[in-house]
Amino acid sequence: MGAVTSSPIPASPGTDASRAHADPIRSGLSSTDAQRRLIEFGPNEIRREKATSALALFARQFASPVIWLLVGASVLSAMLGEMLDAGAIGAIVIVNAVIGFLQEHRAERAVMALRSMTAPRARVMRDGHSVIIPADAIVPGDFLVLEAGDVAAADARLHTAHALTTNEAPLTGESTPVEKTTAPTTPETPLAERHDFVFMGTSVATGTGLAEVVATGMHTELGRIAHLLSTAEDSVTPLQRRLARVSQTLLYVCFGIVAVVALAGLLRGWPLLQVFMAAVSLAVAAVPEGLPAVVTIALAVGVQRMAARHLLVRRLPAVETLGCATVICTDKTGTLTTGVMRVRELWGPDHTKLLSAAAACCDAEIRGDAQAGVGDPTEVAILMAAAERGIHRDEIERTNARVTEVPFDSVLKRMSIERADGHVYIKGAVETVLPLCVGDVRDAAQANTQMAERGLRVLAIAVAPAGAEQGATLIGLLGIADPPRTEAIEAVAAARTAGITTVMITGDHPLTARTIARELGIVSSRDVEGDVLHARATQEDKIRIVRKWKARGAIVAMTGDASTMPRRCAKRTSGSPWDGRARK
Repeated sequence: MGAVTSSPIPASPGTDASRAHADPIRSGLSSTDAQRRLIEFGPNEIRREKATSALALFARQFASPVIWLLVGASVLSAMLGEMLDAGAIGAIVIVNAVIGFLQEHRAERAVMALRSMTAPRARVMRDGHSVIIPADAIVPGDFLVLEAGDVAAADARLHTAHALTTNEAPLTGESTPVEKTTAPTTPETPLAERHDFVFMGTSVATGTGLAEVVATGMHTELGRIAHLLSTAEDSVTPLQRRLARVSQTLLYVCFGIVAVVALAGLLRGWPLLQVFMAAVSLAVAAVPEGLPAVVTIALAVGVQRMAARHLLVRRLPAVETLGCATVICTDKTGTLTTGVMRVRELWGPDHTKLLSAAAACCDAEIRGDAQAGVGDPTEVAILMAAAERGIHRDEIERTNARVTEVPFDSVLKRMSIERADGHVYIKGAVETVLPLCVGDVRDAAQANTQMAERGLRVLAIAVAPAGAEQGATLIGLLGIADPPRTEAIEAVAAARTAGITTVMITGDHPLTARTIARELGIVSSRDVEGDVLHARATQEDKIRIVRKWKARGAIVAMTGDASTMPRRCAKRTSGSPWDGRARK
């Protein structure tokens, strides 16, 4: 089960160690029970395709009608005594196989190296202690100890949750952190709304929690997606289809030459052996020995050029297939967008005062370069926007210390911090902050509606007198969202110019998705809104949509974050450019 580090779990006030160990949640599983369950349920890991052996990879380079045609030509040349021709054709076949093998073997090793770079671990309760174990040793019944920055190692039901939010973009595409509670949901509840669960592969954005593992490995939601991908079927790529036609044509030509020459020789009265030798010689001469090597070398050059741009291609035919793509299906969060929340709009009379008050009501922290932070992504976005105006939280803490604070509450949907200057700084959902404010807030309510219609997450910032939240003064509103990448906007425009249709498939909120799609130029305000603009796509939907495009005859490419996109549901080539197979 690998190395384990542990620390004793402190007993709650008024209890002793024996009572703590008697609590099944605080004690967790015993090592013996955990080992038994590991044998029963198996390792907590997602099944992946096994690495192809070097021998199988080399043998795969010969799986082609053209290659076998050349092998036959080489054998016939040897039978005719033309050893030089036989050797030349055989050398071409070997060189072609070696080039393809070296390229694909190098890519295969690179992929395996990437997989081994991370060794996931998780903190669980075992034998009354909090221990860190390899993630693959987690079993149903374990209790995961969760805190900000952790990645959930299995699907688990929450028993405790304190200001807990998780980033579920890998499963649902939701760009904003999802609030988690212990209030039970039903099995029929959509995945994006199961707030009493954490799921394998999702990360903890804020807070802490304790969750009981209910599913591991292939029985998790992530494992279910992996199972869907394993249903991929084989199909031919455009290049392989054309080469298959070339191989078939060559065979017909060769047989035709043999027939014509044989008939002409017999009519002239040539001896049978002479007729046979002449026909076979012409047939061998008709085979373009250099064709496989030329195609393979051309593809290998394309792969090397892509490698220079930090793109890893595992199969040579993928280069040509990518060039034939007519539709690009893409994920949104982290692919078309930055994957990082940013303050995109400010509403209020004084934007500097607005950001200063918002920063005074944050618990997150950002690095000195203000390019990344730790804590709630929304608060990190606020602090980054404030830092751009010279407002820094560490300076606020130093010159205006905290007196009291009310942490964020998922019911009230707001938080507040009282500071030494005699003010209470309030930050939260507009519908919970506006009722605390004095004066006319109708303009703010209207601005909130307009910002929400643009797909922004809106927060209200207010300041109240010391000791109370009521009687607050509204400072303004912040509109926060995950902005589109500049390079993604350029890529969508370039794809359109090339005649390629871009399809965004996301599980994010339809309003947010529609806004991003318009900013990227994928849709315009004139476009008719179809079902895809109203649905929060699941991973199954992504596979279904790609397959429907393929059923229309499109050459489909799928791009996205490695953990979110159904990588093998689009065209994924397998083997040499001559083996006539690809994944769909």
